[in-house]
Amino acid sequence: MEISNKRCIQILKLLLKNKECMTGDNLAVAIGVSSRTIRNDMKDLNRALEDHGASVVSEIGQGYYLKIEDQEKFLAFQNEMEEQKREKDFKTRLNEITILTEILSKEVQNEKGRFRKNIADRIGISEAELQRYWDYNKFCPEIREAVEDENSTLTFSKAAELRGLSEEEQQKALEIIKQKDNISTRELRNLKKSIKEGHNVEDLNEDYSPKQEDGKKDTPKPKNDKLSKSTNQDNISNVVVKPKVDTIESNIKNDNKDIELSAIETCLSVLNTKKNELDTLLNTIKDDDKGLKMLATIDYLDKLIAKCQKDLDIKLERGNINENNREGDI
Repeated sequence: MEISNKRCIQILKLLLKNKECMTGDNLAVAIGVSSRTIRNDMKDLNRALEDHGASVVSEIGQGYYLKIEDQEKFLAFQNEMEEQKREKDFKTRLNEITILTEILSKEVQNEKGRFRKNIADRIGISEAELQRYWDYNKFCPEIREAVEDENSTLTFSKAAELRGLSEEEQQKALEIIKQKDNISTRELRNLKKSIKEGHNVEDLNEDYSPKQEDGKKDTPKPKNDKLSKSTNQDNISNVVVKPKVDTIESNIKNDNKDIELSAIETCLSVLNTKKNELDTLLNTIKDDDKGLKMLATIDYLDKLIAKCQKDLDIKLERGNINENNREGDI
């Protein structure tokens, strides 16, 4: 049974927060109603909790406290409440953005960047978050229905990972997502990449990454000897690199190594580690607003990693040319 009475939700939160008993008078003051209203709400709350492993117990002279009889059932109930709140928050924010965009598009005659910043500032979110809400309308109807379905595990922040897929590819992804109870953000990224590369479902691992053929390794060949000595930096954005402090310090102190090359390699190591940490953390976040902020940070880290990788490639290429030019010198 869903708790539709907002006061009951407030009472439940107060009882969860306070480990000791709370009197009806204290609850009434905290919520802003009469003690009689609290007594009536307690009956509704207990009816809602009876199938979820908990109940509100009243002790004479002490007050009310929450008794949890089945921890697993009650935890599932709490998760369900969080999902319901997430769904309502998402719909409220989406409606707010849609209405404000329509109003300001008639009033503000600015270039797109200024227009986006204007709306983001008024709502109090980042421009990256706003863009994801705008892109939501580009999803196929089936994806939007899944996000707005209270029983679906596909949240808005997870669906944002599917941006860039065609309508046909989105439908294919959704069919695969429905086969799993709760798909993680990392799995969604693997799935999107695999679909873009044209892999079939039977060709994928459990995490939706492509299976490697026997005897073949998915390791790029170095362009030259110089590049092979640079810690295999091809595709570094997909490699987990842990920047140990002693390694960084040794790179910096190494007098035989190009200072700029050492700096770029160290920055790449640090950026990739931070990105992998955020990727792991992202899978634990259920709140869409927090998830979108995290995604925006990861997106920017990807851009920094790509820039560092480009600088590294240029640096290595120049170093290789200089070495070739010195061949035969006395």
